[in-house]
Amino acid sequence: MRVLIIEDDDVLADLIADVLSDAGMDVTRTVPAGGVDGVITDLVPVKVYDLAAARAYCDLLRAQFGVPVILLTAHGAAARDGAERIGADEVILKPFDIDGLVARVLAVFGSSAAAPPHHSEGVRSRDWEHAGIHR
Repeated sequence: MRVLIIEDDDVLADLIADVLSDAGMDVTRTVPAGGVDGVITDLVPVKVYDLAAARAYCDLLRAQFGVPVILLTAHGAAARDGAERIGADEVILKPFDIDGLVARVLAVFGSSAAAPPHHSEGVRSRDWEHAGIHR
């Protein structure tokens, strides 16, 4: 399973990539020639701050790649509850649990990847805390 991550926080993007890679997924931060199976994105890289703009952004990603979109946001439960109106297949609130992230990615993008490990051994705890992720 190939996953594209669009995230402006390099530390968080690297940590997500490590966790998903540990779960057997091929993770990229650039658009690969062979396409992707899903997109994980934050709204901040494109300066999206309202519902209509978020909807347009998710629609653009879906049209561009033809795959499900998971939206990461710190904008609260209203964004998660409005996932359908936003146009995302799933909205995950920051901070989030890494096991929960892997489970949601597998559920939304398909379960062709290996079963997720309990947590990534190669990442220091302070890195997870910096990124707002719970182990």
